[in-house]
Amino acid sequence: NLSLNPTRVNNYMTCRRKFLYNDVLKLPGAKKKSLVFGNCVHKALEETYGEYKKSAVFPTFKFFLEKIEKELGIQGVDESIERDCLNKANGAAVKSWFDAASKNPVMPVDLEKKLIVTLGDNIIFTGKYDKVEWFDEKRKLVRIVDYKTGKPDKHLKKIYDCHDLRSEDCDGYLRQLACYKLLYEKDKIESRGRTVSHGVLVFIEPVSQDIKKLGYKKGDHVSLVVDIPGNMVKEMEYIITDIWGSIKNLHFEKLKARDKDKCGKCDYDDICW
Repeated sequence: NLSLNPTRVNNYMTCRRKFLYNDVLKLPGAKKKSLVFGNCVHKALEETYGEYKKSAVFPTFKFFLEKIEKELGIQGVDESIERDCLNKANGAAVKSWFDAASKNPVMPVDLEKKLIVTLGDNIIFTGKYDKVEWFDEKRKLVRIVDYKTGKPDKHLKKIYDCHDLRSEDCDGYLRQLACYKLLYEKDKIESRGRTVSHGVLVFIEPVSQDIKKLGYKKGDHVSLVVDIPGNMVKEMEYIITDIWGSIKNLHFEKLKARDKDKCGKCDYDDICW
């Protein structure tokens, strides 16, 4: 009953053995503060833009914080994680981003919709986008908005340098956007004749240091517009098909050697090494 989604595709491409433990066997792991914070912010943004869509009045920062606090209660985390998440949410960086976003909010077409399509050899491929907005309503062009709560620096650099979705050096966020375009346009009920013009990666946290080659300065809040051409989507579909074939053939090899960055942050490090 295994299905694939953008996160699982990235997991498999990062480490096949971790994919086995996490996505097939579903071994338990510790709740990570960064993931909890991201879940809470995404839920609060869904509630915030949902209220905006309903009332045409953009909610306050207080409304946004209350939704984060409510979701934290549902997440069931310990007091230290809850406290750290609330402090971060109420910090200057998040508030400055929210204040800027609230000045010229864009009315969503849809929010947090789960899409399901069938690819290739009866591969069930699913995904849930954060927000869809009109780019050109007359031409039925939309853009897919994906919110990110981690530090943007390394992602901005890797996306800029990426020329191959299969490459280990390619950023997973770029693959995710290609997956969302693939899902949206293949789900004819959801897309209703609309085409995805491009994606937007909205980073809640500011850039932590100057990135001269990209023109970003420390403290900048970045909403990165990403072109998603048809050949990129087609290549993403080939990648998904190839991954599914490898999974069916039980290719869950561990890395050839312990990777300090990948394995050091993995819940299953002790099992492998």
